[in-house]
Amino acid sequence: MEKINKALTALSIATFGVYLIHMIILHTFVRLLDLNLVSLKSAALIMVLTAIFSYIASYVLNRIPYVSNLVKWVSMSIHLFNVDDRYFFG
Repeated sequence: MEKINKALTALSIATFGVYLIHMIILHTFVRLLDLNLVSLKSAALIMVLTAIFSYIASYVLNRIPYVSNLVKWVSMSIHLFNVDDRYFFG
């Protein structure tokens, strides 16, 4: 149970970084591998590779103090300046 908790904690710490970086990695893989995303096999391969490499990049970047603080600041800023949906939809 302790290992599962550690794994889930590590995953939850990395998720915002994964969200921020996944599009860069996705476009990089599509250009480098020149895959046809219409094919189910190609799309599945790109999805798995993007998830793995996004997690690795987020994990590594979270180990750099300045970058880690920057990601925390961006996350906090999004929550501070988030406008309630009721403002737009009544």
